[in-house]
Amino acid sequence: MTKRDNALNYEQLLSLLSEGLNTSSDTSSTSDDIRKDRLLEWLSGSFIINTVLIDSGRFPCYLTSYLRHLPGELSLANVLLDSGTPIEVLELTRKRFKQEADMQEQKNSSEYAVATTLYYAAVASALLHHGRMTANMTLQDFFDALTVFLQKSWIPPELIRLFRNTLTQCRDIYNTKI
Repeated sequence: MTKRDNALNYEQLLSLLSEGLNTSSDTSSTSDDIRKDRLLEWLSGSFIINTVLIDSGRFPCYLTSYLRHLPGELSLANVLLDSGTPIEVLELTRKRFKQEADMQEQKNSSEYAVATTLYYAAVASALLHHGRMTANMTLQDFFDALTVFLQKSWIPPELIRLFRNTLTQCRDIYNTKI
């Protein structure tokens, strides 16, 4: 895999997630609380299925069938954690949060950290459940980033499990040192 110029590299991720090291613990705690609350909002938020879009013929038949059988509202957490989520849905989710991260003016903001976390969660889900790397980075850089995420107290347990499962189940498959 090759890296793109606009891809978040390991050093940038480490810098982003280390925000608050030079501030008081109260400020860091507040930032962590804001990140955790915002991440939980996104995870519990609904994916509303647009039947007009489904009927447009823009999706393959199997994906159309999958989308039709979803409940009217589906949480982002379900999309990221369900092994049955089609790779195309995870790819769209990854792109959505890449755009969300790119729109943030301050790369050290809580919104940027949350969008980046959800981006990596979509990539982790695709790799774990479909065996496909959907991001333009090396597996080692990706696994290094997941290791950083595992150390963050503001990331909810369900994403920690996703990141940990991706690391433990994929390292042997891809013969990558973690």
